Amino acid sequence: MAEITTGILQNGEPFIVRTLTVDDLDTMSQLQSKVIDHLPSPEFLEHTSKEQFIDIFQKEGIMLGVFVQDRLVAFRIFSSPDSLEEKIALEVGILKEELPITLFSVVTNVDPDYRGSGLQKLLGEKIMETIDRKRFRYVLSTVAPFNIPSLKDKFFLGFSIVDLKEQYNGKLRYTFFKDFQKESVEFELVDFSVNMSDYGRQKELFQLGYFGTGIFYQNDEWMVQFGVKKK
Repeated sequence: MAEITTGILQNGEPFIVRTLTVDDLDTMSQLQSKVIDHLPSPEFLEHTSKEQFIDIFQKEGIMLGVFVQDRLVAFRIFSSPDSLEEKIALEVGILKEELPITLFSVVTNVDPDYRGSGLQKLLGEKIMETIDRKRFRYVLSTVAPFNIPSLKDKFFLGFSIVDLKEQYNGKLRYTFFKDFQKESVEFELVDFSVNMSDYGRQKELFQLGYFGTGIFYQNDEWMVQFGVKKK
């Protein structure tokens, strides 16, 4: 295991960020169960089995955890795509021969006792710094509508939404996309936004080539801002 960084949480507790190993598997599963039990909606997180975690460890990827006094309080995993994730990648325009240079933001779990501490953001930044950009070009992620912390996290890391459809046994998911070779891409915002609950209109816009570039709260509703790439 390798220590990535250390710091002090807002509550004054010291923490370390390090790479995860198979030895952390049981504590990862325990933390995931605790997170799922405290979710406002079970639709927000797809459960990852121990077998799936083991498969991720065997594949090439980046797995980081935050520890407070040897207690795992958050972890995040980026990994090469599995068969379902390969299908998602192909659907948004990645070529089959580009799958080996594609990563997925697979899962992020933060202990409910440590929410609001910025750990998801911290792990995202550290993983993005760790990715070998000479080897990997694309990063994708799927997020449930109204999972506001995860949606904000992806926009913070420079992703944009490129699709909205049923994945994972019919669960509705946004597909986020980032291309390291086009870090400087700029979007021209259009003069409209769409209520996050209006799934049909959003799907139409993604089919027409629009990108989801951000979210905001207005009149007690979450709205999705759309844009087009500047020429």
